[in-house]
Formats: sequence, C-alpha cells, structure tokens
Amino acid sequence: MAETDVYWIHFYWGSEGSGNGTIQFETGENFGENSRTGTVTITAGGRSAALGFGFSKSVTITVTQEGGTIAVPIPPMSVSATTTRTDGIQLTWSGGSGATSYNVWRGTTTNLANASKIKTGASSPYTDASSALVAGTRYYYWIEAVGSGGSAYSGCDWGIKVAPTPTLTSLTIGGASDVAAGAGTQYACTANWSDGNQTTVTTSATWSIDAGSTYGDIGSTGYFTAYSTSTGGDVVLRAAYGGKSATKAVHVAAAVQTVPLPTALDNSSLNFTTGGDASWFGQTSTAHDGVDSARSGLIGHSESTWLETTVSGPGILSFWWKVSSEASWDVLKVAVDGTVDSSISGSDGGWERKSLSIASGAHTVRWTYSKDGSVTNGSDCAWVDQVSFTADTSSRVGTPAVSASGTQTGVELVWGEVTNATGFAVWRAESASGTRTQLSSRVTTNTVGMYTTVDGQFTYVESRSYSATDATGTPGQDYWYWVVASNATSSATSSAATAWRRVALSVSPGTLVVPSGGGTGMVAVTANTAWRASGGNGWISFATASGNGNGTCTFRVDANTETADRVAAVIIEAGAGTAHPATETVTVTQEGFRFAIGGFAMDMENGLVWLRFSGTKGTAYRVERVRNFGGTWATALSFTATNDGVNEVNASIPGKWDTGFFRLATDATNATVSPEVPANTATGLYLVVDLSGGPDAANYPVSCLDTEPQGGWPDEYKTAKLVLRRINPGTYTMGCETTEVGYTGTEAVPHEVTITQPFYIGVFEVTQKQWELVMGTKPSYFSNASCYEKRPVEEVSWNMIRGTSSTCNWPTTSEVDATSFLGKLRAKAVGGPGLSWDLPTEAQWEYACRAGTTKALNSGKDLTGTSECANMAEVGRYWYNFPSGNTSFSSGSATDAGTAEVGSYLPNAWGLYDMHGNVWEWCLDWYASSLGTAAVTDPTGATSGSYRVTRGGGWASYAQCCRSAYRGNDYPSYFNIDYGFRLACVPGL
Repeated sequence: MAETDVYWIHFYWGSEGSGNGTIQFETGENFGENSRTGTVTITAGGRSAALGFGFSKSVTITVTQEGGTIAVPIPPMSVSATTTRTDGIQLTWSGGSGATSYNVWRGTTTNLANASKIKTGASSPYTDASSALVAGTRYYYWIEAVGSGGSAYSGCDWGIKVAPTPTLTSLTIGGASDVAAGAGTQYACTANWSDGNQTTVTTSATWSIDAGSTYGDIGSTGYFTAYSTSTGGDVVLRAAYGGKSATKAVHVAAAVQTVPLPTALDNSSLNFTTGGDASWFGQTSTAHDGVDSARSGLIGHSESTWLETTVSGPGILSFWWKVSSEASWDVLKVAVDGTVDSSISGSDGGWERKSLSIASGAHTVRWTYSKDGSVTNGSDCAWVDQVSFTADTSSRVGTPAVSASGTQTGVELVWGEVTNATGFAVWRAESASGTRTQLSSRVTTNTVGMYTTVDGQFTYVESRSYSATDATGTPGQDYWYWVVASNATSSATSSAATAWRRVALSVSPGTLVVPSGGGTGMVAVTANTAWRASGGNGWISFATASGNGNGTCTFRVDANTETADRVAAVIIEAGAGTAHPATETVTVTQEGFRFAIGGFAMDMENGLVWLRFSGTKGTAYRVERVRNFGGTWATALSFTATNDGVNEVNASIPGKWDTGFFRLATDATNATVSPEVPANTATGLYLVVDLSGGPDAANYPVSCLDTEPQGGWPDEYKTAKLVLRRINPGTYTMGCETTEVGYTGTEAVPHEVTITQPFYIGVFEVTQKQWELVMGTKPSYFSNASCYEKRPVEEVSWNMIRGTSSTCNWPTTSEVDATSFLGKLRAKAVGGPGLSWDLPTEAQWEYACRAGTTKALNSGKDLTGTSECANMAEVGRYWYNFPSGNTSFSSGSATDAGTAEVGSYLPNAWGLYDMHGNVWEWCLDWYASSLGTAAVTDPTGATSGSYRVTRGGGWASYAQCCRSAYRGNDYPSYFNIDYGFRLACVPGL
C-alpha cells in the first residue's frame, strides 16, 4: 500500500498490490523556480502482507520534481533461488528502473529482519557458494535494489544446499542388458542418482553414445532407439548429472525378422511366457522346420534366459531344440515343475528331438538357456521349435455343469454325472474374479453319485446326480462357486455358478391374541442373521425388539379399555442392509375389555381345568378352544357364574388335547386368558429302561407306562429299572427375588423361561445299582452292602457321566464318549420313540423341580431358617435331618448318615423325588454367573466356561443351598461324596 501527504502527487494506479508489481503516480506541474520534493511511503505487511515479508516494513521513496524526474529505484522482481547441483545456490532476478546496484540478503527464516547482507554490488545471476552453507539446510534470499533516491527489497525465495558430488545408483535400458535390433524400436533409459541429501533423482537429460552410433541414438527424451543392422554390435551409453557421469554397455542384436512365439513354436493352443536377463522371441533366421522357431535372448557371462508354458496331463510333450555356443559351457535345459529333465550344450551339434511324459494335472515346462563361459559371443543363443502336446484322454475327467440356488441354511450346488470323476471339491469367491477359497472341509454332502469327498474322505454312493451345500457365509450375500471334478490322473473345473444365501426368517405364531387387560406377548423368531421388529400402531411397546439368529420377540400391550377389538401389525425384518433382506408380519389382536381374569390353569394329562375370574351371577360363560389362531373357536366347557365378582370353576374336559389356545367367553364378549397350552404328543407318561441284563447285556429294553403302579414305585424301579416322567412344555419364572429367605446372590434374576418341547426326567436320582448295571463299577463312598443299591450313586463327575473328549462339549455338540455312562446307555437303550438320553439342562431342571410352584421349595413352602428348617426336612435329606444326627458320616459303611435311599421324602406335584438335597445333581450347562433378565426360550447355557452347573444341594448342605433357585457349580472333572445326577431324555417326536 502506498501513501503520501503532499497534494501534488496523485496515485494513478497500483496504489495497492500483492507480490511483485509497480506503483504508478502522477505529479502536478511545477511552475516554481525551485525544485520541490515529496515522499511516497510503501508499506508491506501492514494492512496487507501482499509482499510476503511476514512483518510490517515501510520503504520511503523521495520524489523530487525537476521536470518530472523520479530518482527512486523499483524493487527487483522475479527473484528465484535454485540449487546448482554443485556447491552453491544460484540466485536470479530482474531489475527495474532507478537501481544503480543490487545487494543480496540471506537468512534461515522468512523474516527479513533476521537476515544478513552477504553481497554488495551483485549482478544476476549470482551464486552463493559460501563455505558457511550447510548441506540440506534451507536458506531464504532477498535482493535489495539501491538507487540515488533510496532502496527497495524484493520478495523472498529459498534454496537448499546440496552435497557437491551426486552418486549414480542405477542405469538401465529397457530393464535388460541387451536389446533386439529393429527399425524405430525404442527402449526407455533410466538413470537414478542420489544427490547427497538422501534425495533420489531420476533423469535422462544428458546422454551420449561412446561407440557404435550406427546401432542407435539417444534423444532428449531419454529413449535409446535401436536401428536395424545386419551384424549388430556393442553400444556404450553414458549418463551425466551434477557434473558426474556413468556408463552402461548394451548389446544390440543383429536385425532379424520376428514372429509371434506360438507361431514360431507351431502350437497356438499353448501359452508361452519368457523372462530372465533377456526374453525369447520368435524369428525366421534359424528353424528346424525351415520356417521359424523361438530363439533365446542374447545374454552375457553368468546370465540366463527362459521360455515357459503350462500343460495339463496326462500326455506326451515333444519338441526340437538346438544350441549354438561354447562347447560344454553354455547349456539349454528343460525342467518340469522346477525339476530338470535333460539338457544340451554347444558341443552337442545340431537339432535334436526330445519327448517328455507329463503326469496328471497342470505342470509347468521351462526351457532355460544360461551362459557360464568367459566369452560373450554376439551369436550365442538357443532355439526351440515344433512344440507339440498329445493328451491321453482315455481316463480324463469330464467338466462339471453346476447350478447354484440359495436356501435359508446355505447355498445348494447341483451338478450332473461327470465322466471318469472319482471326487469333487467346491471353491467359492465373493466376486467372479475374486480370490477363491476351497470349501471341501465345510461342504455338507447330500445324496451324491459316483465318488464324493468330504474332508478328504472318499465314499462311493450309487446315484446319478451330485449335490453339496455350503452352510457358511453371510445371509443375503452373493457368492460365486466352482466345482472341480477329479480322478487319479486329471481334474476339470466347472464354469462359475452364482447364488445368494437366503436370509432365513420365520415367525411363530403369525397371529397373537392378547388379553384385554394387557400383558406380555412373545413370538419365536427363527433366522440366520440379525433381525429387528417394528410397528404396533402405538399400543405395542417392545421389550425385545431385535436379535441375531434364533430368539424371541417380546412386547408389552397396555390394557384395552375399549369395547371393540383392536388389531396391529408387527413387522419383523431380517438381513436389513443386505442385498436380499426378508420380512414377516405378526398380526396382534387385542379383544375389547369385558372382565378381569384372575387365573387359568389346564391339566392336559387328565383334562382338568381350574379358572378364577370376575363375573356376574347368573351369566353363562364358556371355555373355548382353537388349535391354531385363525381357526374356529369351539366350546370345550360351559357353566354359569354363581357369584357377582370372584368366581372359581373346577371342571373336567374329556380327552387329551394337542397344542392349542383357550379363552373365556360369554355370548356377547370373549377374552383370551391363557397362552399356548402344553402339547400332549409324547407316548406314555413314563419311560422305563430295563437294566437287569447288566453291563454285558446286548441292549436295555425301553417301555412306556401310562400311570404310576398302584401302591407306588416298587424297589425294582430304584435298582434294576430306570423310570422317567414326561414333563410337558410350559413357561415359568426362573430364579428368585432377593427377599427370598436363604437368598445368597448366586441365584438367577427372575426372568421368564419357555420350554417348547416335552422331555422326560428321572423320577429318582440314578442309584448305585443302576450305575453298576450299566458301567460294572461301584464308585460310591456310602457302599454298605445292606443298603447301597437304592442310595444315589455319588463320587461321579460330569466327565464320568458324559466323557472327556473334545467332542463332548455341550452345547457345541450333544455327543458323549462311548465309554461313559451315557455312551453305554445310548448304545443299548432301544425301543423308545427316537430317544436322546442326557443330563437335563439347567432350565429343564428348575422347571421340573418347581412343578408349577414359585416358593423356595417345591412343596409350595418357603424356608423358615437358612441353616436348619423343618420345611426342608419334609422334602429331602440335608445336613440337619440324619436319623442319627449330623455327625456320623465319617465311614462309608454308615447306614443312617450321608445319603438317603431315593424316594424317602415327599415328591413334588409331578411325582419327582429328592429334587432338594441328597446329592448335588449335575446339569448340562456351562456355569454363567448371570443369566440375564430377558425372557428366553429353550436356553442351553453359556457356550464355554470353566465349571458345569450343579443343582438341588446335597446331604451335607444347609437348607438355603437346597432351594429350587439355588445354583451351584464345579469343575466337570470334580467328584465328591455328595455329587450325583438325575437322567433326562428328549423324545424324537
């Protein structure tokens, strides 16, 4: 910015600017006799830092008018500082009018105030070659213009001091040491230098040829141009940079007529590649067939060049070959998959024919010509001609034709019969050109034809079609598949087949009717990916609105005070964000509010119903049933209310019912009062396993009983026979509140658990005699011969019951070792409806123990004390109810201390004995300290852990440890004199 305070100087243009420029002004005419003087002040970095000084600086220009003469210099312009690639930094600038000389200023920052004047009376160009310059340091420069009226400064520029001697790191021409002649053929020349400051510079600015200029020249672009000649020759290339130069010798081959390699080798069905210190090429000067052949590239001492192709056996590969070079020194070798088969040298004469036997599969054949001699001859080379491959197709495997279709559990691949195939492998990629992964170890084979392989094992199956299922991958994702058919000598790959793994989603039931009084609704979600629920028209709030895989969707419905029914749709979406998501709709119907329902229970075994509700005296009511929602409701029971207000009804409904739904209704209104009723589909209320044949028996017959024997269970069901009772599905509250007497903090937080499948569980704990009849051993401590048979087996660990191998890892698998108790029982217990013998899960155990009760004990009573309690003494053996007191158990021969004979105390409502006390009972689950608060369906426990769950307490436990909710745990290898188990069984229905 320029300013003045004299009236006779007027700025015409340029009073402000940015960077280099000029300021122009005009003055009024001077009519006086004397000269007149004014000042112009130029300020940079004040209101504008346009000159780039980074600070505020003013320059005063004195203007003297004697006929209009201006004696102030213009600041230098276009100043630049560049490295000279020698020992200094070169400065150039252009001056302006008014300057009589120039000074050079230098600093190490952009601040002129910190700079020093290093040259007076300099002229452009000027080289700062001071010995004080440090290599690699950045220096800043300003040029000062000096005139009779003052001085002016340029903007700054910078340069870096470089080391004085650059070093050549590499010099290449076309990536090789020799080039083939040919008119106009160009090869890029590249020289890489280090300038001493760890800076790599690639240049081709200065080149020259020391000899053989008829073989080519190097232009300013850095390309060597090889011209045709009849003889060829050597050329020395020279590169210069920073005052230094280096040379590179290259050989230019004699001009030849070139042809494509497949043409030269007489085989267009094979793909040929070359490499090494030079490349092979097709030419016409030398050939076995008199037309053309492949020739090696020209190489020097200790160099090599190769030609390669791939063939698929079995078959015979034959060819002609020849070498022209030093005898016994320069060699042409042929190798299959890196193993040399044979070779020839320059002493072996003319063309020779060679045949190679190629085994099954793909194999690489490589011809390698190498020079070991001390002489480099421009004509030294090798030739290969007339390559042929004859395949043996008599046993070659055919190519599969595969199709793919997505399913909810994976992607199913199907292909037809393949000629000569004895095995198949499946490969998968996430795109047509993506990386392929072999899935052999993860492919589930269905019924397939010929031979098929899973995990490398061949199996013969008589069929005419083939299929495999990929059960891995992400639902909704597209996948590409290839099937490779193979036999002992060959293999063939199908074309790509693409499919997407479907998003599995099903919701059951699809329609729900919830009570008019409100409450919780739940549907089972089956999916193979993440899912979420939404909707409900505002009167449905979700407790569990999302999940991953199989689970439950739980929601709460507020009370409906309207007289009309209302309906909402809950949308469950799986695989959101994938290419192929899925949705299901659940219709939720809530009936208009009519009356309050206090309770509703069904005994499906005997067809009994108990109902408590608020009604109107004299009004007719009925219990209605429907098998599936959407069907027609049918009357199962009719009755008339006897009271205004609370009514109780106890009645019998004939017959045994399948799974269904029930509701209480009047002629005008109705309301659903019960969720899904337990199924009654298992055959027989009791299962009986006859073990009387002992450990050497071929099998243990299984039979059913509909009722308990009259007079109770005789001793044979505690010794020679196992008896289990069917437990129908249902929902209960697992765990207990912190206010329960005896609460210790190990119990589950109360949460809803639904058991959806019937199961059987032992009426009694497994006894010592029953263990002996299966295993042939007596592991127990309390072994008095007079009473041991009917006492529970103890000193057995979880591992002894199920096994110790890695496959016995519930819930990952349900397998057991063949030598374990369950392994022997599973092998011999026959006659049941697809029975699966095991320990109960923790959820099944507590469900069976409670038998519909919610108190601490399954008698329906709570504890009155944490250690000793009369209520506990009614239902099981524990520390304070030995017949002889709690001190005489030091001997295993004791008859009145320690464990009690099974069935010695009161059973629960489902006829199960000793669920409290006697021995701790092993469950299937890994122990988890927290089971959460969310409602769950058929839980199987944690996926891993250190301890397995124990339940029920034992004879050495205080009362608080024997409660229905109390949870114990121990190492699966642990056994003790109060550790036993109760058998469970899931029927295959």
